[in-house]
Amino acid sequence: MRFASFFKHALTGGIPASVCGLLLASCGGAYGGGGINYNPSPGPSGSKMTQPVSLSLAFAPFTDATYGTVFGFMNGVVSSGTSQVIHLTAGANVIFYNTDTKPHTASFLGMASGSTYPHPFASVNSMGTSPSPAGTSIDTTNFSTGTINAGSISATYGAGAAGFDILGSSFDYDNANMRTVAVVQ
Repeated sequence: MRFASFFKHALTGGIPASVCGLLLASCGGAYGGGGINYNPSPGPSGSKMTQPVSLSLAFAPFTDATYGTVFGFMNGVVSSGTSQVIHLTAGANVIFYNTDTKPHTASFLGMASGSTYPHPFASVNSMGTSPSPAGTSIDTTNFSTGTINAGSISATYGAGAAGFDILGSSFDYDNANMRTVAVVQ
């Protein structure tokens, strides 16, 4: 039975709720722990891995010992949890998911050096809400996804070369400190 058919059958009373609960728990718990832990694997030989990053003001801030406070960014496709320093694979693709109820951008603000963030947003990234072309590396001067509306995703971009990139949202960098460090290895 295909997965979708299985759950349709389950929802119409064909499978006991306890069995459905066990199956969901074996898949990582789906909600309750901050959403689905999404760790994509590389595609067919020669294709690049695509890594998702979620954006939301619903994420709790986190103070990293190296990079200071990060807020509003998480690895994977999630709608709740604690903000993270983002980890990406050099040369991989990255897609940004807006899991919030308001628009955001993911914009490059410079290379990280300790816990000092560039400030203010407009002085380090003039793109604001204008999108960079698909395929652009996120470590490119003035890189921006452009506006990603609530519930939408960005174009596919490159993770770039190994380094420590500061990303922020042009909508909420200055007023809410929505920013993170992307560690690209």
